[in-house]
Amino acid sequence: MFVGLQVPAWVPLGMHVGNSVAAVLDLMACIHQRTFSMRAEYGQTVITVGYTLWLMLCKSQTGSFPYPFM
Repeated sequence: MFVGLQVPAWVPLGMHVGNSVAAVLDLMACIHQRTFSMRAEYGQTVITVGYTLWLMLCKSQTGSFPYPFM
């Protein structure tokens, strides 16, 4: 579908850094209005680690990440 697509290096970096910065700013702005239970924090950690492992497994098996723009 996107074979031969050339994406500038700043696009994936900007996508991930921009999302991270927005999330941190959101948490900093609303830190007193939010409370996270330990169950929610544990669940988010499990999802994040699982997703990262899945991405690395895809990369090791196919030689590329599952997203053509990365």
